[in-house]
Amino acid sequence: MASLSEHLSQKWRKFFQFFDINKDGRWTRDDFEKFADRLVIQADSMLTEIGACHVRRHCQHWLSIHEEQLCGTGVGEITEQVICDTMARLLLLNNNNAGCQIKELDIFSEVWFEILDINRDGRISEGDMWILYKCMGVKNLTKVGELFRELDLDSDHHLTREEVRVGYRQYFFGEQRQDFQSVALLFDLAGLQQGGAVCVT
Repeated sequence: MASLSEHLSQKWRKFFQFFDINKDGRWTRDDFEKFADRLVIQADSMLTEIGACHVRRHCQHWLSIHEEQLCGTGVGEITEQVICDTMARLLLLNNNNAGCQIKELDIFSEVWFEILDINRDGRISEGDMWILYKCMGVKNLTKVGELFRELDLDSDHHLTREEVRVGYRQYFFGEQRQDFQSVALLFDLAGLQQGGAVCVT
């Protein structure tokens, strides 16, 4: 089994901890139901009942992609180590096939786009991204803006599906420490703010 560098391992562990809502070292359906609840509460003025169902459905789909297609666990939960082992496998695949399309990761980024597209207009605004991080307790608007501008490759103030796909590949598989430092900082801020149940204001 290939292994991730310390730098990449740290990125994935931060990512895992960001969505481990219950802070029990596992991703379960309950974590993603709570995550969906927070998104719906924060986006309340932008969501119809159908839109809220859309968010909840895609949050659960996102977990199932990790569980069934990425990790192959099929046990209803995913641990931090399983995520790191899975990403090491995908990284090896990517390195051995220069320029290859990693189908699993692209499916993941597609569902992630659907979750972030709060008002379902086919693109992600900075406001959409702000809702995501605010629901996780982050209150640093500057860092959210920095992340958005890093992802917005054509500087048109909206993110396309392709920009999200490219951004996530670059962040999670890029060895450059300066790549998307704002993401790591936001994950850290969310972890500091959560510490258990989050009261979002």
